[in-house]
Amino acid sequence: MKKLLPLLIIICLLISCGSNKTITANTTVYYVQSGHVYHISRDCPTLSRSKTILSGTPAQAKENGKTRLCEVCGKGFTDETTGE
Repeated sequence: MKKLLPLLIIICLLISCGSNKTITANTTVYYVQSGHVYHISRDCPTLSRSKTILSGTPAQAKENGKTRLCEVCGKGFTDETTGE
């Protein structure tokens, strides 16, 4: 039983961390001037060649013409600001 406890703790942490995949109005998102995509991660591979990465709220990204969440870093996320 003593050997199982650390494993159970790790599993619980992984489950609780993985369940918070919601983008709210206060979430920081990242985007570039061109394009129509906003990102949940500044380290997204699709941003790797971008020199200027802007950040803001989902509303600010949408004001700048960003219409959808990146399919790479946003996979599994729900955007509460759009209902997607």
